[in-house]
Amino acid sequence: TEGVRPSNEGRGYVLRRIMRRALRHGYKVGAKDMFLSKCLAPLIAEMGDISPELEKQKDVLVQLIDHEEQQFRQTLDQGMKILNTDMEQAKQEKSQQLSGEVVFTLYDTYGFPVDLTADIARENNLTVNMEEYDALMQQQRDRSRAASQFEQTKAMVDDLEGNTKFTGYELEEDEA
Repeated sequence: TEGVRPSNEGRGYVLRRIMRRALRHGYKVGAKDMFLSKCLAPLIAEMGDISPELEKQKDVLVQLIDHEEQQFRQTLDQGMKILNTDMEQAKQEKSQQLSGEVVFTLYDTYGFPVDLTADIARENNLTVNMEEYDALMQQQRDRSRAASQFEQTKAMVDDLEGNTKFTGYELEEDEA
């Protein structure tokens, strides 16, 4: 009700992480149906006098929470399949550690949170190779930064071309 929405930045990221941790625990105890927005009614009953906007915005909040839960359930289902396969493979290879590449792929390709991967690995008596993960993340940042610099340079050139008037048909010399 304060205007914070789950997102990948700032306060929205904190909210998303809190919601996803709650969803993960629900998943862990076997919650099969959407459940997080059902916690809203008891919250309103308890806090409604202090925060009447909870009741006023109830429908919007339910929709927002359900959307985030649906989105994360897909991420969680997909990520858990991959993670379970990789954990089983690590155990077969008698390794106590998940590779940083697995963690990076889960995060970068599927949006599966790194801290969640580490929690699940720990629950299965495995560790995560964070050095390898950090190196792969740095490579990704470097690639992103290089692409961003290319786009900035291209935009500057495009801007120059857009503000320069061609006078070659009328003049042999001109200033620009």
